[in-house]
Amino acid sequence: MTKTPIDIKRDSGGFVHIGTLEDGAVRTMVEIDGSLFIIKEKAIYAVQQADQIDPKRTNIALPNIIPRPDLSEGSDSELVGKTLMTAVTMFDKGKFLPNEFDHAKALSLSLDVLKTMIAMRAGATEFKAAQQKAYARAMSASIRTFGPSSNGETVSTRSVRAFGNGCQNRGLPLLKYPHKDTPSGRRSN
Repeated sequence: MTKTPIDIKRDSGGFVHIGTLEDGAVRTMVEIDGSLFIIKEKAIYAVQQADQIDPKRTNIALPNIIPRPDLSEGSDSELVGKTLMTAVTMFDKGKFLPNEFDHAKALSLSLDVLKTMIAMRAGATEFKAAQQKAYARAMSASIRTFGPSSNGETVSTRSVRAFGNGCQNRGLPLLKYPHKDTPSGRRSN
């Protein structure tokens, strides 16, 4: 039986570079959902063979091994260490759990959990930044002036707040929301 050019290419050996030098060293490799995941210090890559993508061997241009970046965090990340790296060790077939345990499903779920946690952290970071920006806008808006005071100076909400705090610090009564303990609605100091 003669082999076609694509068969010769796909059946031959080869090599591939995974990631960049900045990604650090490879810490471990594990198969999850039919892909080989290469966990480096600062990134995680999923690697597939050309036959997984093109099983009918119609595209000779595909390289034999196709790496793709999966996550921009690797083994140095606390989240990766506490989820995926722990799962790789814990769910090593026959090492800690009985053989009946679905190791492949557990690893797949661990990877999903990691991706969800990274997305949640990114969302929380974005929310915090938006919240701080909104707070800064609100505080700058609260410095608006009310207009000239009796001596011609402008009065701002900050100076009104400072005046109110000054009265309380000197033991002077300030009108507040009605207080149930006093008949007049004034707080007694």
